[in-house]
Amino acid sequence: MDSVGSRGVGYFPQLEKVPPHNHDGVGSLHMYIPWWKFDRKNDFLRGYHIEFGGGQRMPRVGQFKTVCTEFEGYGSRLKERCRQTYGAFISLGGRGEMIPNSHSYCEIDPDEVDEWGIPVLRFHFKWGDNEIKIARDMQETFKAIIEAAGGTYVTRTETAGEFPYGITVGGQIIHEVGTARMGTNPQTSALNGFCQTHDVKNLFVTDGACFVSNPDKNPTLTILALSWRASEYIAEEARKGNL
Repeated sequence: MDSVGSRGVGYFPQLEKVPPHNHDGVGSLHMYIPWWKFDRKNDFLRGYHIEFGGGQRMPRVGQFKTVCTEFEGYGSRLKERCRQTYGAFISLGGRGEMIPNSHSYCEIDPDEVDEWGIPVLRFHFKWGDNEIKIARDMQETFKAIIEAAGGTYVTRTETAGEFPYGITVGGQIIHEVGTARMGTNPQTSALNGFCQTHDVKNLFVTDGACFVSNPDKNPTLTILALSWRASEYIAEEARKGNL
């Protein structure tokens, strides 16, 4: 499973008048809006947060793609327009929770093997209807925020096809978890509450594979906490001679 991602962009004319600043070195820092619609009825399960930011960092490849799409011109007129709008765009990115679906799973590949002749894993992935609804809600929310702040919503997304409402390619958010879920029933889970496999007692899986769903938050700290818990359990079980 992966985090649901979608992105919206707003253009704010009032930011054109801000004196130029060098924002190089800021890194990946951004403002953050936590999930806030938990107290109302939504047409999808779980939720998402929003990350947003802008600024005048060093231009990169594709920096002025939106300007070139919206503005007809070339040469000096286009360069003037790029300078005018530089730093006047704010980007909003949604990160939502994906829930399991029957189209996303892994299996032993019946044909492919690695360099040692061992069959490799074959992964299947597909966004579900719930994730599409989350992405749609993200875009509606992005538009509302941008327009309420006096900006123009410039994002153009398809409402159908493989990636509707700007939903990202699976794996792009790099918050992949799952495939060896934690649970109490060996028939429906691979690991117990200490990341120990039900079938092989001296085998522990201490990464994101134990997650039964994918939160909208980054999973790293939870992975570390689960690994710490599993490590203490391993030490205790080894002391008792159970491993």
